[in-house]
Amino acid sequence: MARTRDPVSWELSRQRVLDAALGLFGEKGYDATTMQEIAARVGVTKAAIYYYFPTKSALLDAILTPAHEAANALLDRAESQPTKSDQIAAALSAMIDSGVAHRRALAVLNRDPAVTRHPTYVRNTVELQTRLQRLFFGADPTAEERTAFHLSYGMSGVVLHLEDLSDDQLREALHQVLNRTLGLKLPARRTRRVKPAVTDS
Repeated sequence: MARTRDPVSWELSRQRVLDAALGLFGEKGYDATTMQEIAARVGVTKAAIYYYFPTKSALLDAILTPAHEAANALLDRAESQPTKSDQIAAALSAMIDSGVAHRRALAVLNRDPAVTRHPTYVRNTVELQTRLQRLFFGADPTAEERTAFHLSYGMSGVVLHLEDLSDDQLREALHQVLNRTLGLKLPARRTRRVKPAVTDS
């Protein structure tokens, strides 16, 4: 899998490596997965993997970065809203939409202590928590507000147990629960009840 000058082909090849790595991290854990195993799953040499990612840590960074960048972009948009109420509503939606969009990666990575101790993961988490908490509750939140915030931010752990829900079902449930937990008193959303999907036994 030699690197190509065609940016589309290069990105597709790179994404194959990231997908293979994420799958193995979920099966074996980050620490126990080797670059050789990732190469074998993609069907290339280990040298080809190193061409894209010089270290396993760099590969994990490449998995973590898109979700972080997407969340920050959504928060930028939220903070540009005209009123504080609009900003908070948009930020809550951003928090939920990012979690739902990256639910597969969250389900894998947040189960792994080796990942949650990784410097990039820690830095990204602290940055997003700081932005969100300040937007929701200002620079000096009360103990109750801080507690509510961290309970809500821990929704990624909840997502792990709701794999049977569709994206729309999960998004709606999170809106309802987080709105109540945070006590934001936002306008009620118009919702449509959706029955859980029935699967063939």
